[in-house]
Amino acid sequence: MIQSGEIILEFILAEQAGNVLTLLKKYADHEMDLADAWIVRMTGVVGDCQAVTLDRSDFTVHRRNGREKIPITAPPR
Repeated sequence: MIQSGEIILEFILAEQAGNVLTLLKKYADHEMDLADAWIVRMTGVVGDCQAVTLDRSDFTVHRRNGREKIPITAPPR
């Protein structure tokens, strides 16, 4: 999917490290891991996108850019 251009990786973690660390601290009580923080921050930076996940529960709690819900694509409950 990356080779065909369906997935575009424009997010460089090193450039967003401070913001990602802030998310990890903010959601420490929800056991946010680095991958979740990276996705939350990436959706905030990219904007018009969705997180594709199997774990609906994490992304109903986490917020991008402060209080914005993260649009997700997930299997039905």
